[in-house]
Amino acid sequence: MTAFFNNVDPQQIDGDHFFRKEGRSDPRKVAQAGVEVMTRGGLTQVVGMSNRLMILGNRLVPRTMVAAITKRMLRPAPVKSSMI
Repeated sequence: MTAFFNNVDPQQIDGDHFFRKEGRSDPRKVAQAGVEVMTRGGLTQVVGMSNRLMILGNRLVPRTMVAAITKRMLRPAPVKSSMI
């Protein structure tokens, strides 16, 4: 697990937020893929079918839609009021 995800407060993540735990790739698989592509002299590797589909969608969908989707994915969770 990376330090980034260790420092994310789960209470601040929306249920459908991009950084939710069940949506992440296994760090070991990502690291292994990175090492393998480097040893072959490659520069990039996209790990996981959902990530590949996002890359493809980014090329096919209008930029305004990509911007709207990105904004929704990266928005902070709504603040829950503790006052009752």
